[in-house]
Amino acid sequence: MRRFRGFVHVMVAAVILAFAVSFVAPPSMAQSGSALDRIQSDGKLRVGWATWWPYAYKDPENKNELSGVAIDVFELMAKELKTEVVWVEDSWATLIAGLQANKFDVTLPMGRTLERAKAATYASPFLQFGSGIVIRKEDAAKYKSWQDLDKDGLKVAVALGSTGDTFASRKFANADVVRLRSEPELLMSLVTKKVNAWHSTYGAFQKILPKHPNLMIMPATTLAIVPTGFVVRQGDWHWVQWLDFFIEDINQTGELIRILDKHGLGEPYVYGSMKDQASVIPTKKRN
Repeated sequence: MRRFRGFVHVMVAAVILAFAVSFVAPPSMAQSGSALDRIQSDGKLRVGWATWWPYAYKDPENKNELSGVAIDVFELMAKELKTEVVWVEDSWATLIAGLQANKFDVTLPMGRTLERAKAATYASPFLQFGSGIVIRKEDAAKYKSWQDLDKDGLKVAVALGSTGDTFASRKFANADVVRLRSEPELLMSLVTKKVNAWHSTYGAFQKILPKHPNLMIMPATTLAIVPTGFVVRQGDWHWVQWLDFFIEDINQTGELIRILDKHGLGEPYVYGSMKDQASVIPTKKRN
């Protein structure tokens, strides 16, 4: 009888242990807590960014101070969190890796791609961008569509690791896709005739083309409309939930459209808008 009771006790303990193991949180949840907790504790919001006109860039007209849509949005976010922003400069090719390595708590808004979603977690999209192609005006007669560029010996410049890189790699089977680290490098490669075209976003073109009258957008070449949102470390749903509430708030208060208008973008760049982004690009430099 004693042996039987001992066996029962062992079996009960085994069942309890099995249930306990089944409720252990997965690795992504069992880490050191949400980034939101650390932000509130340390009073610092670490933001990973890379140059993307007009969302985040060093403004040469303002002592190279950081400027752009994303910069203003994060300043508002820091105000709500009662923290300061720590800007961590990175590159498009390594932003997700930097997030995984805990170099920062959130990235500037990034276009959603399946590859990025494997390695990180997106908050809800609140912006969108169209991607197109810019060429030199002197080449307008030669290149009337993206298919005209997809030929052996021609070169299309994209930012390494960007959504433009993803789309260009899918579209261009014959042209050489030239991958560079930053938007300024892409611009200069086209201006100096090292490449035949530059593939990027209409927002970037809107910021740059008024200063470069020798460049033009190739007509009817919107390759994609991409939902865009904040990116955090994989599985940090507490932080994502706060970011989603913040996005709702700046939409409802009108702060988001105010920031977009300030930087010359406006309603076409709000997620879900059906307005054409290419149609709002000015042809003259603003005073």
